[in-house]
Amino acid sequence: MPTTAQRALPAPARGMTWIPGGSALIGSNGCCPEERPVHPVVVDGFWMDEHPVTAAAFRRFVKATGYLTVAERRLDRRTTPAPPRARRAGPVDEAAAVTGGTPWCRCCHRAPVC
Repeated sequence: MPTTAQRALPAPARGMTWIPGGSALIGSNGCCPEERPVHPVVVDGFWMDEHPVTAAAFRRFVKATGYLTVAERRLDRRTTPAPPRARRAGPVDEAAAVTGGTPWCRCCHRAPVC
């Protein structure tokens, strides 16, 4: 349910529903080091459209508001981190190429992901 303050306000737009917040443990202490450690996260509640937004509806929204997606916005080097350096293809990339796109985790050798 929305918090008391959020409950006092109507949904931001017709056709939206409240998604309650909660907590969960995410991560893994298992095979893949990038997933370590298991740790708690808390997500605030939020409003979400009840149905997927169609391309046509998004186009109307952009036309009406002038909205620019993050990809369309001019980068501000003061707040945008530098792009990562190029890297060579590694075992996961090569395995994906060999298996037709299914990535294999090189630490536990399972598909599609650890």
